[in-house]
Amino acid sequence: MKNILIKLIITLTKTYIQILLSVLFACLAYMEIKYSSSSLTNKIEFREIAMILASIASILALITSITFAFVMSNMNSANNRVESLLIEYKNFLFKMDDYLESLPSNIPIVEEARIISHNLKFVENNDIPLNDWDERLEDFLKELDNKNGFDSDPNLGNKILEYLGYVEYILGEIGVLRIRQIVAGIFIKTLFKGFALLSLMIATILIVLVFHQDMKSHMMVVFPVMFGTLTSLMILEIGWWIKREENEMMSFIEDEKAPNNSEEPIKNPQAVF
Repeated sequence: MKNILIKLIITLTKTYIQILLSVLFACLAYMEIKYSSSSLTNKIEFREIAMILASIASILALITSITFAFVMSNMNSANNRVESLLIEYKNFLFKMDDYLESLPSNIPIVEEARIISHNLKFVENNDIPLNDWDERLEDFLKELDNKNGFDSDPNLGNKILEYLGYVEYILGEIGVLRIRQIVAGIFIKTLFKGFALLSLMIATILIVLVFHQDMKSHMMVVFPVMFGTLTSLMILEIGWWIKREENEMMSFIEDEKAPNNSEEPIKNPQAVF
């Protein structure tokens, strides 16, 4: 049942579905009032139509402005966090270089780690997330298996691996933030749709204001029904994306509640990277 409801909501967030439903409801309202035998048609006035449209426009403007503030806040937060992590990433690579400089240069795994550190310094923001991390560490992991030059310190490979592990963690954090920035583009499209709908609604109010004397009552009823349906679906769409964003932000709680089977010692360090 939950999956069916989610699929239904996702369907209703599509623009063409929203337009089709709004036009359908508007046509039904038009037919109902035009061919109705009641006296409702004669009671509908321009002032009532204008007030309804203005109320719908006010609600849409409020929701759109709140969503705009929410999206800008998230995007600025993500951008600032990415910049902070990039600085930390570069500084940590130099810290790793200092550690490698303190080690004998004739050890193959040290030389491989220096090559990796050198290449990683040229990684730009647009290159993240890295898709070739395993390839970058391939030669290093071979030397880790060979244990050539580990006589003075049998744990040397794991010490260097800890540095690379933290570098991978920072790159992973940046990658997640980059993905969130991409997802924020969906909010931008929704906001653009909201602003476009608001502009169209204002233009419709002006048109009705100028030509209301030439319009019949059942024709004017079409506008509130159509824009009311579109606004309702827009609010549903915005609420759905905010709910999804909240689930992403709170996912760490579910991770903590999940059974933790990571207490066993890692026998193969290569499995981590």
